[in-house]
Amino acid sequence: MICFNITGKEIENYLQNNIQPGHNVHSPVTLQKLPRHILLEELFTSIKLCMEQNYLLDSKLTCIKLQECIYILTLIDKGISYTLFTFGKYPRRNLRQFMESNYMFNTSLKQFAEFSGRSLSTFRREFLKEFGLSPTRWLINKRLEVAWIKIREEGKKPSELYWELVFETQPHFTRCFKAKYGVTPGKLYKE
Repeated sequence: MICFNITGKEIENYLQNNIQPGHNVHSPVTLQKLPRHILLEELFTSIKLCMEQNYLLDSKLTCIKLQECIYILTLIDKGISYTLFTFGKYPRRNLRQFMESNYMFNTSLKQFAEFSGRSLSTFRREFLKEFGLSPTRWLINKRLEVAWIKIREEGKKPSELYWELVFETQPHFTRCFKAKYGVTPGKLYKE
């Protein structure tokens, strides 16, 4: 797996050498999967080749690849430019709608807070008021509810679900499921 962490510093470096696009359409989805694209595939192929040849990416080459990644992202999705170039300043969103749309993403509470347009402390306070649970407890419960439906009504195997629903391991998923429903996901699947 290759993962780019594009920080504000990389975006600032990019903007120093490139004109900021004037497009300001902001997608309501903060976390999204990008479609397959030949330019991204070739970017990752070049990095993979370096790794296969045991060539360590030094800071200069890493910076170049990050700049290339940002440029490709702006070509692939014009709306992403606004998101990238607002330096993490996200509009305040309806908390319930935001969480119902994004619970399946494996991200930190700090990032959920930022993407919803709140500080972490405000996010936690408003979350407790809105949902009556801590964000962590709500995320686990929501994912377990989805698991119940997918196993019971859609006939999905528990072994196919734990990763999809962002549980680190299958035993962790099984423990949480049994604690909530009193039955293991495997037993529910067999019923």
